[in-house]
Amino acid sequence: MSAITNYSDVIPLEQVKLYLRFDETECDVDHEIGFMRDSACQLVEAYSNYRIKPQAIDYYFQEGYVNVYDFPIVTVDNAVGTYKRTNKGLYSQFEDCSTLENDNTPLTINLGYTDTTQNVPPILIQAVLETVRVWFFSAESDSMKGALPELAMSMLNPIKRFIF
Repeated sequence: MSAITNYSDVIPLEQVKLYLRFDETECDVDHEIGFMRDSACQLVEAYSNYRIKPQAIDYYFQEGYVNVYDFPIVTVDNAVGTYKRTNKGLYSQFEDCSTLENDNTPLTINLGYTDTTQNVPPILIQAVLETVRVWFFSAESDSMKGALPELAMSMLNPIKRFIF
């Protein structure tokens, strides 16, 4: 069991290089590949609402509720007030049960996979690898920079936790 603190703990550089068919000893593009991997992880997280690595996000109640589509929820930190959590299929709803008026205290939710034994869904890893592959090999054309490739989107659509 290893704690996840960086995207490299989930998808090591060696795994990305193997996916790209690079020789392990070739190091001149390691920094670029690592940067692309981290960026692709963030893009996959934003698109799917699955958090690959641990992170704390503040949510604010609106009209007494907050809907959290992000997954997995590890813990909830609430400095002031009380709340009630209800699972509603693809999201969790938190109801403010506090008696304080005009309380702008955030509900801090700790999200993401915390250790490597939790089995980050392989579809997320595959989507990241495919995104890096498209970005790396189309870098000269600028046609796909910063965009999630269609294949990665089609992989993520069945597990996506929120549809705009």
